[in-house]
Amino acid sequence: MIKIFAFGLLMTFLSCGKGKLLTAPDYVHNPTPIDVTKLNFDGFYSRYDKKYPHDRYMALLPIIFKKKNKIFIDAGGFTVERPMICSDFSNIKNSDLGTYIIIGNEIIAFVPTNIAFGDGAYYKTYSLNYKGYIKNRDTIINFHAVPPFPNKFDKAVFNSSHNTSIFEPQTYIYIENDTVHCLKAE
Repeated sequence: MIKIFAFGLLMTFLSCGKGKLLTAPDYVHNPTPIDVTKLNFDGFYSRYDKKYPHDRYMALLPIIFKKKNKIFIDAGGFTVERPMICSDFSNIKNSDLGTYIIIGNEIIAFVPTNIAFGDGAYYKTYSLNYKGYIKNRDTIINFHAVPPFPNKFDKAVFNSSHNTSIFEPQTYIYIENDTVHCLKAE
């Protein structure tokens, strides 16, 4: 009985870590140089998250594009009242960054993403495919994760309010902020 409990406890701890990842597209290993005139790199792109009834501030959901095909998507944690500072990037590793390419005005990316399961009781990291369109240098439209998705994703994952900014098409607006240069990834 104790062995079964200990095994179950171990499996619970392991389930909170990295999840099974999709196979990376070819461009992740051999990205084509991007046209740096299509995006801004001295800040981040963000949308204001819908205010939840118990939240006091509007959350920023930043996407940071680097010139050499690297992308970082943060699920939140910044607010209008508490903007990003350099120390926010101190724990970000290269493995937290994704890769993106631009074809015409389409952005295609493969990015490690924290997915909430249940009511956000635990998260797992999966690398997901994203797609969006550059409307102009200051606006990206319809940016969201696109299939294929890992088989483990059920209807509850897609319907969770914790995952809204991942699966529903979003419009992101450029916000100038030199703090993004603290994210060391080129």
